[in-house]
Amino acid sequence: MLFHTSVFGRAPRLPADGAAEWTADRKRLGEADIVVVHVPSWSMGRRVRKYPGQIWVAWSQESRVNYPALADAAFMARFDIRMTYESAAEVWVPYLPTVAEWRWIAEAPVAVQGEAAPVAAFVSGGTDNSGRTELLAELGRWVKVDFYGKLFNNRQLTEDRGPESKLEAVARYPFCIAFENSISADYVTEKVFDALRAGSIPVYFGAANVDEFVPEGSYIDAGAFGGGRELGAYLRYLSAHPAEMARYHAWRGRPLPEALLARSASVEREAFGRLLELCRERRGGAATRRELGMLRRLADEVVVGLRGGRRGPGP
Repeated sequence: MLFHTSVFGRAPRLPADGAAEWTADRKRLGEADIVVVHVPSWSMGRRVRKYPGQIWVAWSQESRVNYPALADAAFMARFDIRMTYESAAEVWVPYLPTVAEWRWIAEAPVAVQGEAAPVAAFVSGGTDNSGRTELLAELGRWVKVDFYGKLFNNRQLTEDRGPESKLEAVARYPFCIAFENSISADYVTEKVFDALRAGSIPVYFGAANVDEFVPEGSYIDAGAFGGGRELGAYLRYLSAHPAEMARYHAWRGRPLPEALLARSASVEREAFGRLLELCRERRGGAATRRELGMLRRLADEVVVGLRGGRRGPGP
């Protein structure tokens, strides 16, 4: 299996499970049975030969809105398998927590949320194809928001140890912003799950089918309001009425939805392991490109031997 691209300029993490021979060496393209392309890192103008019998894989957890190549039928026609966040993909790679994580999230106590501001936001990415920047700017005029990211930054972490520090900070706020950078079905990223992990109520803006990814009643749908002013008023209301706010944590005391657990269970196996299994099924026992190469070399040697060492047309 050849990883033909970097991942946003970084070398891909090659699995070390021994299930296949993995490489990022493009010089071995002709040997590869499976070629994985990280679509957001692919140059649309790049010409790469697809050898007979190869399986090409389009890989992306990024939104098709942000990377239109994913929605370009002509571009995608060269691929045999889609490995994306979209549930219709042949290999589905969502951001969902595992079943064990869901149970931990549901059972973890909600921390004391003592910050002066009711809302935390960690927004740093410059991509905005959803209108989230404008909505956040308006929201910040009607309710106090502590912005820890690069966008509207007005608060810093005491110590930045990565995701752990983020979750510790979010746990101190009743609400946490979970605004996607684009709106696309199934594009539900770690933002909403991080808020739930921290015991904060996600204020979500993004995929219309987010209900398929989280427990019912666990988040506030920012898109259901007329803008930042209405949303801010609602957050202030909840802050003043703890019993109403508690409704958004009620799901923690109920059994987790079976449909949600089934979705998480279906993708718990490592994604490239699932990809490898699918490729083997599709090949149906066909010889690998390396095996075919060995057979060709063996056949050449046999032919040369039959001709007494002579190459060229036989008698």
